[in-house]
Amino acid sequence: MSTYSYTSAYSCNNTQFKILDNYLIQTSWGRGASKHVIQCEINYIEKVPVFKILFEENFQLYVNSTQSAISAANAYLQMKKPNTQAHLSEIHIFFLNSQELERERERKHRFHLLKPFNKLSNSMKTKRVYMFNEHLVVNFTNTATKYFHSNDHLTLQEICFAVQDKNFQANFRVQNKEKKN
Repeated sequence: MSTYSYTSAYSCNNTQFKILDNYLIQTSWGRGASKHVIQCEINYIEKVPVFKILFEENFQLYVNSTQSAISAANAYLQMKKPNTQAHLSEIHIFFLNSQELERERERKHRFHLLKPFNKLSNSMKTKRVYMFNEHLVVNFTNTATKYFHSNDHLTLQEICFAVQDKNFQANFRVQNKEKKN
């Protein structure tokens, strides 16, 4: 995935920031008959950003602009309410908030920042496996509440996996430390 400078995107302190190619966000506002649900995309064609807003049921209609996000936002508004004097903010429509974009860019590129397992020290391998197991436990717990009743007492007991032909087994059983007579 490539990143390109989007020269018109600035944070509140006037710092320029980059927007990923294939940027996609869905947003909504309003209620009842005046509710708007749109999907916004930014794609680069020959290094030129194309701002696209998809709307209506199943997002079958769209407007786009190669000029700016605000041009696309106002084209959308004119399609929905011709001759309106209202204007929309590209910050709210395309969610062009520099802090949120930076977090999303870091999340998408995080896998590129991870060293391959065989390049890690033994302590880092242990830490990575431990954190992976902890993350799985949290996901297991969150997912279990969606599919099982709380009275079912579902427990994660064991996970087995391999990384580069090295086998790992995590046991999650609660050990009863009471001595038996």
